[in-house]
Amino acid sequence: MFRWPSTIGDEVGLFPISYLNRVVSYSSGPGKKVGYSNITDMQVVRYIADNYVLNWPTRLPDGCVSRNHGWPGQAGHDSFLWGDDQYMGLTLVSRVALATGEVKYAKFAAQQVLLFEKHMRDKTDGLYYHGFNAADNDESCCKWGRANGWGLFSHVEVMAAVEAFPELEEEAALVLAVLGRHLEAIMPFQGVDGRWRQLVNDTESFLETSCTAMFTSAIARSIVNNWIDVHDRKAYIEAAQKGFSGLSIVVDMTNGTVSGVCSGTGIQTSADAYLHRPTDYLSSGPGGLGSVLSAAVDIHRLNTFLAEEQRL
Repeated sequence: MFRWPSTIGDEVGLFPISYLNRVVSYSSGPGKKVGYSNITDMQVVRYIADNYVLNWPTRLPDGCVSRNHGWPGQAGHDSFLWGDDQYMGLTLVSRVALATGEVKYAKFAAQQVLLFEKHMRDKTDGLYYHGFNAADNDESCCKWGRANGWGLFSHVEVMAAVEAFPELEEEAALVLAVLGRHLEAIMPFQGVDGRWRQLVNDTESFLETSCTAMFTSAIARSIVNNWIDVHDRKAYIEAAQKGFSGLSIVVDMTNGTVSGVCSGTGIQTSADAYLHRPTDYLSSGPGGLGSVLSAAVDIHRLNTFLAEEQRL
């Protein structure tokens, strides 16, 4: 009998993205491979998207995907939301929607974005808590940087999917509003050197690399895709460029080592616990090194986009 893992993305829901990437790159464009058949790769992608992600069994009563465990001292069954799952659970289906043209995947992703915001966003400052327990409507202690980064990464993935479907015009407007609110929320907390902090709203917490990279990427993608109001663009362009400048502080250009990335982190019970998470290179590998590469790619695309605008 199949035993469901405890998370929608960490163990199963993300790995088919590599299969989908192969389908996209080998089927057309400069990477096209003569004789390549995408049948097997797409079977893996569709099987996980349809039978695992769309059918994820652990849900809140309103349909929001959840987990059966949260953080110490909390009671509940299938009632826990993790900020991480916004990206882990919604990226595959968002990309499958674009690759196949099938609206059901984008519609599911849009619904989840709205539900996560409903439960996890603090209306006082617009940031997301790392965790939420629906059993007693209790938020976790803190607004972890990378949890907010996973949220923003998710918003841009889902936004790209929903806007591709004219029949999802209403959903696209709602997801765009979620993205806009989250971007607006992080802006006041950017540090003087361009980086954001381990706990976004805690000026005593350390400057953290992965959330800085994620925020920078999300801002850059939003500008390039015209998801930011023209009246606000200048401030966001400056924030993205400043964020990437901050990342240059933590990259050793002689050997490629990246510092200041928080290790993989479950929901903690206190701010102090977040502040003592390791950030050495070996500990942080699974936690967010790839986000720095994403930021580099997205800043390059942003600079190319802005240069083209100037030329025109």
